[in-house]
Amino acid sequence: HQPAHWRRDEEFSVKVGGEHSGMEKRDLGPGEGVLWTIDVSARGATKPVGVSLDCKWQMMSPASLAASGGSSYVTAHRIKSGLQTDRGSLVLDLWNHHPHAAISVHLLDTLPWFIRLYLHTLRVVVNETVVEPARALEEGHVELGGIRQGMTRLELQLTLPPASRSRVALDFEKAFLHIDEFPPDANRGFDLPSPIISYAPPPHPTP
Repeated sequence: HQPAHWRRDEEFSVKVGGEHSGMEKRDLGPGEGVLWTIDVSARGATKPVGVSLDCKWQMMSPASLAASGGSSYVTAHRIKSGLQTDRGSLVLDLWNHHPHAAISVHLLDTLPWFIRLYLHTLRVVVNETVVEPARALEEGHVELGGIRQGMTRLELQLTLPPASRSRVALDFEKAFLHIDEFPPDANRGFDLPSPIISYAPPPHPTP
C-alpha cells in the first residue's frame, strides 16, 4: 500500500523478483493512496519472491527533524513511580524543543494484560500547570485487555506547546499472577514495552 501522503509527482516504482503470476496497481481514490497486488500463486514456483521499492525522493529529511543540539524536536522519557511493586503510576514526560511551533503528537502504548489501568486517574501537566485531560487531549482511545487475554492498547493525541514540557501520568495496579506466570529472575521485575510516539515535524518558514 502506497499511502496518499507520498507525493505522486515523484517516481515511485515496485520491482518483483522470482516466480509470480503478475502484478496489479490500483488507485484507491483521492486521499486513499495506491494498492499494489502481487500474485504469487504460480504453479511449480520453487524460489522465494523478492519485492523492492524504489523511491526517487527523500521521505523525511533528517534536517527537518534536527533541533538545536542535533536532537529530535520531540523527546520522551517514561518511568514508573511509587514504592510498591504491585501498584504505582506510569509517568511519561514529553519535551517539545521547537522554540516557536506547537507539535501534535500521537502516542500508542501497548501493555500486558496484568497491568490494569485506572483510566479515571489520567493526569496531564503542561509546564508545571495541571490541565484537564478533556482540554489537553485531542483524541483518546483505549482497549482494555481481558484477564490473560490479549494486551491493553492506549492511544492519545495531544499538542505540545512550543518550548514546553508535558507530563502524562496514569495509575495502575498489577494483577495477581500464578507462580508459573512469572518471568525468569522475577526479583528484577517486569519489562514493559516502550510507547510509540509519532509526529509530523513543523514546516520550515518560507524566506
